[in-house]
Amino acid sequence: MRLSFSGFENTLDIISGRVSILQIESVSLFTRICQSLFASNEDDRPESFTVWDDAGKEITSKNAFLFVVNPFNLPWRDRGLLTALYNQIDFLMKEDDAVRQDIEAAHQQLEHLVKELSLQLNSCYSFGIEWDLGQALKAYSFGIDRSDSVTLFDNLIHFIEFLHDICYRKTLVFVNIEKFLTKSELLELEMQLFFHNVAALFLVQGSDDIKLENARKLIIDQGFLESLE
Repeated sequence: MRLSFSGFENTLDIISGRVSILQIESVSLFTRICQSLFASNEDDRPESFTVWDDAGKEITSKNAFLFVVNPFNLPWRDRGLLTALYNQIDFLMKEDDAVRQDIEAAHQQLEHLVKELSLQLNSCYSFGIEWDLGQALKAYSFGIDRSDSVTLFDNLIHFIEFLHDICYRKTLVFVNIEKFLTKSELLELEMQLFFHNVAALFLVQGSDDIKLENARKLIIDQGFLESLE
């Protein structure tokens, strides 16, 4: 995937399993860039940009990015993530015929018992929709089992593992994530992103060098001069 801002000379390549860094020294430009990326409406973007997928097709930012503005509040319950989780569980069930039959038998037993109970009522009752596993998982709020007592770093790693589990393909966008992690934790985060083949874009404000092993960097200094590393 490639990200291009109209006012920049260079574009930034974003590759699965690799960190890309857009580092901007100017606070005002950094703010405009963040506002533009987060805006769902093109008319609300102070800095216009374009995103192309690996096939060279232009795509919307909504279909390209998953934004993590606050690392202490990761989007575990994002609708797109949960839908992908339900689809993955449904796929695994269909791949295992014995498990599929057991689940379907359990559902049929549940329906039978509920209908038996409804016979005690005056009217006739039935289920109005055809059952599927995804609907059942949603009804029971099925999701990742996590604890709020874990460290911020461990929570980030769990989140990356979750994205890998559901075969998620959007790019994770972090805002100043380096402010919350040690140098060793940043390196470990980079390794986990590589290991789980998750693409990530770090939006960084400031001039401090972000030391990673294999990051792609587009740096814009206070004079708006660009350097691509």
